[in-house]
Amino acid sequence: MAWGWSGSGVVPAMRRYLNAGLDLRGWAMIVLMAAWMLLNVFDLLITYDGLATGVAYEANRFLSRAISIPAVGVTVKLSLAYAVLKLVERIEARTPYSGLAPLLAANVYLSWACLHNLHVISGVQDWSHFLRYYPLTGLPR
Repeated sequence: MAWGWSGSGVVPAMRRYLNAGLDLRGWAMIVLMAAWMLLNVFDLLITYDGLATGVAYEANRFLSRAISIPAVGVTVKLSLAYAVLKLVERIEARTPYSGLAPLLAANVYLSWACLHNLHVISGVQDWSHFLRYYPLTGLPR
């Protein structure tokens, strides 16, 4: 399986799921793949917002050096997210196991991490008070 754009990428994988029929598993994989990439982009935005305001720092030792240069940080973060999708696709194609469970677990974990980062950036100590405010803006609902 090639790692380039030669028909083995995420978009061709989504096309294969759609061409195979509109089954629940195919739709679930498409939704989870799209959610994974969107959550990673959202995590990047939150990270750069926290770094810009000085209320947060990058805790990941691997990304902490790369995140200081935005072009490198975005490339590394999204490349790692893409690698996870390729691994899930490989699990789907070459093993009898489904890639839904690991992808769902990764999405749940990253969702929790994004919520935690929003909590840190907002500076609010109490979750009930935090939920009454829009993330990143501090404007009341």
